[in-house]
Amino acid sequence: MVAAVLPSFLRAQAHTLVEEFLIHSNSEFVHNGRRHKTYELVEGSNLVFEYSSNNAGDIGNGSIADTKFSFQVPANAESFDYSGDNLNECGAVYVQFCLCQDEGISIVVDGSIKGEKRNDDSWVVHLDAIAFGRKTQHKYHFQKTLVYKILSE
Repeated sequence: MVAAVLPSFLRAQAHTLVEEFLIHSNSEFVHNGRRHKTYELVEGSNLVFEYSSNNAGDIGNGSIADTKFSFQVPANAESFDYSGDNLNECGAVYVQFCLCQDEGISIVVDGSIKGEKRNDDSWVVHLDAIAFGRKTQHKYHFQKTLVYKILSE
């Protein structure tokens, strides 16, 4: 009888995908671009949309790689459509919190971010956006439709 032992990278734990969709009202986020590893939420005149995910763990090593996809729009907006020349107006960023080469902020440089307010406390947002890794220039492409809830003050 022969016993097979799987290498550790094939025995990785399966993780459950954890996602969060939040809107921070009367806020804005600030950072100094690609040199920063994250951003800070401060008081402001915008709605800040944050999509957070643990990416359900890396299949290769079972690690959790927390990420955020964030952008901001004027607080009085009822809808928005950022693409082409006006994409940078929403300040969209992809942030990775990991022990990886692309850790930190990657600026969204292409695609579209569209949203419409559904009622007093939620928005439907369509993402088709691209960011490139800080150091590797790996292409991160987001294609999702998300429902966000406004946080109570």
